[in-house]
Amino acid sequence: MSEISNKVKKVGSDVIDKAGEMVELGKYKARISSQKSEIEKLQKQIGKYIYDQYSEDQELDFFDSEILDTCRAIDATYDEIAILENKIDMIKEGKEK
Repeated sequence: MSEISNKVKKVGSDVIDKAGEMVELGKYKARISSQKSEIEKLQKQIGKYIYDQYSEDQELDFFDSEILDTCRAIDATYDEIAILENKIDMIKEGKEK
C-alpha cells in the first residue's frame, strides 16, 4: 500500500511542478507579448512623427522615396475616408428629412 501511496504522491508532486512551470511560462509569455506591444506602439509613434513632418513640408530632403510613397498613400487613404464620411453624412441627412 505504501508503494502505491508513494507513486500517487510522486505523480501529484509532478503535476504541481508542471502546473507551476506552466504558470511561470504563461507569465513570461505575457511579458513578452506586452513588450512586443510596446515596441509596436513606439514604432507607430515614429511613423506618426515622420508623417507629421511630411504633412508640414511634403518635399523634405531627408525622406527617401519609400517614405514619400507611403506618406502619399496615407494622404490618399485620408481622402478616401473623407469621401466615405461625406457619403455617411449624406445618408444621415436624407434619413433625418
